[in-house]
Amino acid sequence: MTKKIYFFTNPPEYPTTRFRSQQYLSYFHQYGYTTIFCTSLASSIKKPQSESSISVLIFNIARYSTELKNVVNRWQQINQINDSDSIVYIHSFLTPFLETDYLAQVVRKKSLRMVLDMDDAIFATNRRTEIKLKKLLPLCDAVIVGNKYLAEFAHQYQKNTHIIPTPIETNYYVPKTDYDTQDEDKITVGWMGGWINLIHLNLIISSLKNLKSQISNIKIKIVTNIEDLPLNLRNIAELKQWSAEEELADLQSFDIGLMPLEDNPFSRGKCSFKLLQYMAVGIPVIASPVGMNNEVVRDNGFLCSSPEEWLDSLLLLCKNKQLRKKMGAKSRDIVESDYSTEINFIKLHRALTGDELNESKLD
Repeated sequence: MTKKIYFFTNPPEYPTTRFRSQQYLSYFHQYGYTTIFCTSLASSIKKPQSESSISVLIFNIARYSTELKNVVNRWQQINQINDSDSIVYIHSFLTPFLETDYLAQVVRKKSLRMVLDMDDAIFATNRRTEIKLKKLLPLCDAVIVGNKYLAEFAHQYQKNTHIIPTPIETNYYVPKTDYDTQDEDKITVGWMGGWINLIHLNLIISSLKNLKSQISNIKIKIVTNIEDLPLNLRNIAELKQWSAEEELADLQSFDIGLMPLEDNPFSRGKCSFKLLQYMAVGIPVIASPVGMNNEVVRDNGFLCSSPEEWLDSLLLLCKNKQLRKKMGAKSRDIVESDYSTEINFIKLHRALTGDELNESKLD
């Protein structure tokens, strides 16, 4: 059996790289695998503010220039594969923009197994991406997806489909230790995520405003990678800049975690990782009943479909510390039993190698 795995991923600073592959490395090393990371080049190109033809032209030239550099980078990385019994893991695509089926075919010939990992409904973004996936999936030996919704799509073109959620490293993400002694003068309702997902908070702005008008000791905290909040959030929420170093402390500062989601094909493919992070630090959650959220939220929180339901759930949890503590403990239990890195490594090993794991080596 091969002992070398090539991981073709996004840039190392991307969350998908960090959580879908990097945090498994110590487990692979325990089993004697050599892991080689082949990351794509980060792009700093931003969409033009103007829709003028010259702005769009400049944007497209810069975009395709960057992608050509990525193709060259990928070609150099593919040439590193020098063992025919190597395993290759690909996150989504080798390159996102250009039609590069040829690269995947070369990888297929140079490796023992080629496995695709898909943790977003990228097939729902546009027709071109869907067509690329339909061509790529049959070339693979297996496909890994983050939830059932993604599996329904993938299974049409690749029968060897494995559902592996984005896992939580439970030894790192731990509950706060001062729960019983913390200051009750302020209850923190929190949201953490990338700035592009702030749009989902529009669903609950009226609920948050009503919450603050009814309970005086509420702090609404938003942790994200943006310099200033949108106008509709500035008067009701406190902004905290996200950083990897302070991520855990920020999560532990929350008393309640939020994950509103618009119900659309792309959102249904989300892997509820935000919820899992909240749950790992032992807090209750409130979420929209969209996609995988329906599986993750059990007796550890509430699923809410309307502003009224959001407000009622927020009021109930804010007024009842014991309920927050009880649901928070359930949150932690669910993560430990179903979503830990250790448990999901067993599934990942099977998907990548096609073999069962001798679990006695796991610490």
